[in-house]
Amino acid sequence: MERRLVILRRWLLLAAGLIFESFGIVLSIRADLGVTPISSIPYIFSLKFSKVTIGGWTLVISAVFLAIQLILLNKRFQRKYWLQIPILVLFCIFLDSLNYLMRGVVMHNYWESILFVLAGTVFLAWGITLCYTADICMNTGEAIVGAITTVTKKEFGKVKIAFDATLVVCTIIISLCFFNTLRAVREGTVVMALFTGFFVHLFSKFLNRKTADAAQNK
Repeated sequence: MERRLVILRRWLLLAAGLIFESFGIVLSIRADLGVTPISSIPYIFSLKFSKVTIGGWTLVISAVFLAIQLILLNKRFQRKYWLQIPILVLFCIFLDSLNYLMRGVVMHNYWESILFVLAGTVFLAWGITLCYTADICMNTGEAIVGAITTVTKKEFGKVKIAFDATLVVCTIIISLCFFNTLRAVREGTVVMALFTGFFVHLFSKFLNRKTADAAQNK
């Protein structure tokens, strides 16, 4: 019984993390100064082919990432990695729901947009921290980086930077092909790419300290 409660708490923590992550991305969408690298390709496709939502395109692109993991890892693809699917579905539902609820939010000046990007960065980082704390399974965007790291035996952080940079370059090329101008990637993308990790580090230290204090008080 106790084990089931622990598992339930972990999934609830994961769900909360996914909501915060989704909210952070939606804030960046409303700011219209560029989105986080991992969401840039789904977002640019949702702008061109608007009959499919950003959540729908996220599902499609993430399915491609999952297929790449299967190819790269082959027999090293563990059963628990299939948990990426329900996590992904939850994330896409939260993303589309929050984006719909905030569809009427419009920025009136550049500084409002900047504030939304900064707030989006904080919410995204907090969501990522909660998902890591839940420790159930990596999301698809992180899992593909892990798969590449396993195969190439390179450092995870360096692979992550290279992967994000590749996504941004691909988004720029797609944007120029679709719209003859740059969309989905702007200064907000740079802010989120640079500072999300910083806030994740701060939040992780905060949660670790709280956990240690709780353990001492028992």
